[in-house]
Amino acid sequence: MNIIALDTVAGASSVAVFSGGKKVYNYRKVLDRGHAEVLIPMMKEAISSVSFEFLDLELIAVTVGPGSFTGIRVGLATARSLSVAAKVPVIGVTSFEAVAASITEKEWAGVPVLIALETRRDDFYLQMFNEARARLGEPKAVGSLDIVSYVSDQLGLQTDILVAGDGAERAVSEIGGRSERFKCRLAASLAGPDAIQVAEIAQESHLSGYACLPAEPFYLRAPHVQVPIKSG
Repeated sequence: MNIIALDTVAGASSVAVFSGGKKVYNYRKVLDRGHAEVLIPMMKEAISSVSFEFLDLELIAVTVGPGSFTGIRVGLATARSLSVAAKVPVIGVTSFEAVAASITEKEWAGVPVLIALETRRDDFYLQMFNEARARLGEPKAVGSLDIVSYVSDQLGLQTDILVAGDGAERAVSEIGGRSERFKCRLAASLAGPDAIQVAEIAQESHLSGYACLPAEPFYLRAPHVQVPIKSG
């Protein structure tokens, strides 16, 4: 199966291509803004670097959030346009799923995982997974004052946690500063989502018949929009 995956929801833009069950292309560019300007050239480079044509694509996957509101919209609009042009389905993958998929079995073994995504505010986007990689509870936007309560509600009596995501270091600092109960360990990679994991999840979900998410934005809070005040 020929798959192209896109991610633009956080501090990077990335494109990955899978063909025949294997990764054949992956490129990630770190940037805070300007996703729209770099994504199309990145996709053109990806297609020109592989052994099949654009119309040979069979599936498109895109990260749907949570993350930057502008980044989410850029990725979704591009993926939908590709879907129409190539006449193939497009599916969504959450930022939490993508980050979780980057953690190796050895690193995950025996502990629950907290995915902490940066919001660049006082809060976090949080989602917990158990030792078997199953989701625990619902993902939430959680303020620093409430992060210990969120973790406690999901874990019960457990104390050891592996923390991953681009907000992991700040989350561990907040948890450690507010409670001595939890023993937090940082994951080897503290990056946000990457298209390579988006492609892997899309391939597995599509081929196994699992229900796939639609390519719709996944927000955990409303956009922060400041309305200008009219003078006079």
